[in-house]
Amino acid sequence: MFDQAVRRMWRPGLLGIALVLGMLGRLTYGRDMPLWFDETFTGAIAGQDSVAGLWRWLRTELTGPFFYGTYWLWARVAGVSTEALRLPGLIFTLVAPLVVLRWGHRDPTMRLLWAAVLLLWLPMPVFAADARPYALLVLLGTVQVSAFCTVMRAPMRRHALWWALPTLAMGLTHYLALVPGLVQGLLLLAVHRGVALRLWPATLPFALLAGWMALHLSFVVQLGGGVVAMSTRMGAWDLARMPALIVGDHAIALLLALALGWVLVLQLHVRGVQRDWRPSAEGWAGIAGVVAFVTMFVVATVVPGMSVRYFIPVLPAMIFGLAWWLRTALRRAGIAVAAFFAVMIVASIGLAVSGLRDRSLDQRHAFGLDLPSRWLAERPPARVLFFWADPTAVLASEFKGNMAEVGGFFLRRAGARTRVDVMQVPVGRDAAAAVSARAASTPDTAILWIGNAPSADPHRQTAPLFSDRAWECRDFGAGRAVSVACRRR
Repeated sequence: MFDQAVRRMWRPGLLGIALVLGMLGRLTYGRDMPLWFDETFTGAIAGQDSVAGLWRWLRTELTGPFFYGTYWLWARVAGVSTEALRLPGLIFTLVAPLVVLRWGHRDPTMRLLWAAVLLLWLPMPVFAADARPYALLVLLGTVQVSAFCTVMRAPMRRHALWWALPTLAMGLTHYLALVPGLVQGLLLLAVHRGVALRLWPATLPFALLAGWMALHLSFVVQLGGGVVAMSTRMGAWDLARMPALIVGDHAIALLLALALGWVLVLQLHVRGVQRDWRPSAEGWAGIAGVVAFVTMFVVATVVPGMSVRYFIPVLPAMIFGLAWWLRTALRRAGIAVAAFFAVMIVASIGLAVSGLRDRSLDQRHAFGLDLPSRWLAERPPARVLFFWADPTAVLASEFKGNMAEVGGFFLRRAGARTRVDVMQVPVGRDAAAAVSARAASTPDTAILWIGNAPSADPHRQTAPLFSDRAWECRDFGAGRAVSVACRRR
């Protein structure tokens, strides 16, 4: 009788717990945190008054027109407050499991497990509290992998079109997000061969992507040409950072790996190894996610400039593969599947509790212009000298107008009519002396100085500004980053 009650109640019970904890984690994580530096770009672009301004920005940004165009339209209705800029991320991370529950798969149990994993997955609250494209990529990738399974089962033109559209949107969000779609497309051709070739009309929408790349790719080549700070290559040791990206926490990653290992052992014990095993459509989708991840990592060891966050577009296919693995193990290794979700539930509770208790800045939110700009807005200056202590700022020589909009975003949002000038100091020069000397030459000038981390170059330290009696300076970086504002005493 107890077993019957468990069989009857575990599905609504798991879904209810996942919905409550998933929503709680999304609402509490990063609550009241200031916008970090990259989010300021989103605000500056979304707040453009005209299509011409939006177009000017789109041609000089790595993130593509689908993301910024969506946010620009959103800002026409909701504005560019911190809450308005972050709300779409919350919506995207909640829509993804809801889409899965309704249309994700023909098997209702698979839909339930997949949605539960999406709701409890620890990185999702991080994406939900971020006015950046990661939540949108997770939503698009989730739709993409569902459509890929459908076209693998029944390679028809309408199914191929439904797969091509989210793939196109991902490519128009970030070029590296095309990697999962490219792997899926190659697998479709390899598995279905001649039949897949007859699906070519579904590729016509990609003409839009080709046109955009013809206009935009020269900027990407310039940015990836070794002129930026992150122009380093990944090595094998960088694999140690991946569990935190894929799972959200190294300790939780270990526990989940143990639970998944238990699932595998129980499956092999019951079924043995099937020599004639062939992947199903779902199996191919999971394989595509792993192959895409490995491909991107291999490329990152050769091509400079790859960041860990660029791997986010492969997560939806990997999450789908995991959910399918759990679905196939449910009958024969149900206790191990339960242990897996128990770990996820405990981790989600911990995340929600920490979100309620811990209001301290992390490194990302300490790296920003929000807090120092609020302090300057108490006595709005007529002019701000904005200095970004990073080699990436070399691009400001060509796009000073854009960087000036970023430096003055929060002051403009507060209603201040402050002119922003972008300051460039070559690496190796005494940046603090150069910035303070230029600021001193003009009355009613303040300084905004930002850096992702305290620079190893002693000439780019802000210390001399603090010792100058003419300036009142504060560092809002909490020791984790450099976010300095200076105003005249």
